[in-house]
Amino acid sequence: MEESLNNFLYLPPPFNMVVLIMLIIGVGSTIQTISKHLTRYADNRAAERFKLELIQSGLSFEEASQWAAMKVKGKAVPETDLIADDLGEWVK
Repeated sequence: MEESLNNFLYLPPPFNMVVLIMLIIGVGSTIQTISKHLTRYADNRAAERFKLELIQSGLSFEEASQWAAMKVKGKAVPETDLIADDLGEWVK
């Protein structure tokens, strides 16, 4: 490990910078991909938990799916004319 690090450090000047830039880009894209997948997983878990709570409170599966699919912040509600304002209230 130490030998490969020393070999990298003693590359001729233009090549070691290219390798270093590519390494930084690779690590950055890997971190970005991992954070994107973790965020997607957390969102899916929250949506599933919300659906389960709605079903346990007495809604049907279809109704719970519609409620879970609703978007906040000015997005239209599926199959209705309702829109959420900035406070999360549903308005026509």
